[in-house]
Amino acid sequence: MGDGDTVSPIAAELQDRAVEIGPDDRCRSIRVRVERSSDAYRIVREDPGGDGTSRLVHEPRTLIALIESWARGDLAAPLLDPSLIPPPPSNAAAEPPVALPAASQDQAPATAPTAISKVEASAAAWALAAGGEVGWTGGGDPELGVVASLALRKHAIEPLLTMRWGQSGAVLEAGLPAARRWTTELLVGARAPWRLGAISIAPGLGLGLGLDGTRRDSCRGCSGPVVPDDASVTRAELRAEGSIGVLAALSKDLSLDFALSASASPLASGEPSIPGWAADLGDDARHFGLPPAPRFRLRAAAGLSWGRW
Repeated sequence: MGDGDTVSPIAAELQDRAVEIGPDDRCRSIRVRVERSSDAYRIVREDPGGDGTSRLVHEPRTLIALIESWARGDLAAPLLDPSLIPPPPSNAAAEPPVALPAASQDQAPATAPTAISKVEASAAAWALAAGGEVGWTGGGDPELGVVASLALRKHAIEPLLTMRWGQSGAVLEAGLPAARRWTTELLVGARAPWRLGAISIAPGLGLGLGLDGTRRDSCRGCSGPVVPDDASVTRAELRAEGSIGVLAALSKDLSLDFALSASASPLASGEPSIPGWAADLGDDARHFGLPPAPRFRLRAAAGLSWGRW
């Protein structure tokens, strides 16, 4: 029962769900009244004894499901109808709690689950090395300098970045003031370490760019030829190097590093650099030229390496 515009779509949906709509003189029938407000539906089930069950719902599908649960006899119990749910017995004897058997002495006590610690992917093992170096070029005093390198360890082939700086003593030429030389280079390469306990032997190769500088100061009033002006030159060269290193671990993060290396500058010019003031001296200009950069170097280095072993 109810307003026709409200009841008609509800009745059609109930018929689609096999709920028969018709007179209330059948064996099993219920009488339902639906009232619609602005935002809800009030559904009233009128029982034969005069009592009624009232519900307030907001969705049409909830209303239809509720009427279907009252009308269909094949459901075990109508939905949302508390009148058909039997109350719990008031004087039912409480069942005694179930006693758990005591653990025997031979049975190992249960242990608490072990917490799973957070596993973090460790960063790539690295090593930063620094030390002193001495080099021989085949002419003049030895070069003294410093060398630093960065390697990524725990690889069969370890990438390696090397940077060094060095300065030589006097480069003497007959009848001329001494010249002095400096050098710096940056090499990219790799080494293949072979480990035996706390010792690693690591042959390696590198390729990069080197700078060589040479300077001679002026000499006026000295016993040799007059050199009226200072002269200097800087050359950039391609360099290739082969090395063998020995690393001795002192702890997990610290090791002693020793290395021997030989480098070559195959494209370096073997000609002296003529200063501008000597350009007009003709054949004698070469006598005042700055000595060429060395093409080969042999070096020995020692230092410390800090990083993961």
